[in-house]
Amino acid sequence: MITVFLLWYSTVVLQSWTPAPSLRGDTIVAIGYAQYLGNQLFENMVAYLGIPYAEPPLGDRHFRAPLPLNTMRIEQEAGGHVVDATRYPNFCVQSNGVGYAGGA
Repeated sequence: MITVFLLWYSTVVLQSWTPAPSLRGDTIVAIGYAQYLGNQLFENMVAYLGIPYAEPPLGDRHFRAPLPLNTMRIEQEAGGHVVDATRYPNFCVQSNGVGYAGGA
């Protein structure tokens, strides 16, 4: 039951929350190959959600060691714009065998 609540809370409450526009200006961070906009949570806390750290395990890379992040690809996808990191990207729906979507 706790897992269901946490899944609901993380998908409904946290993803629907957006910081006030006045707080958003100073939450942009440049990491060399892209700029990301984060959520100002408290005075000294900013959350940057969904920033990739490795290449996705697609095709024959499934269940294998991760490859380093292709920063050129990320830079091209961003196209010089600030990437919105205020929400998690879509996740892969899974089942724990009981029918609950979201995994464990």
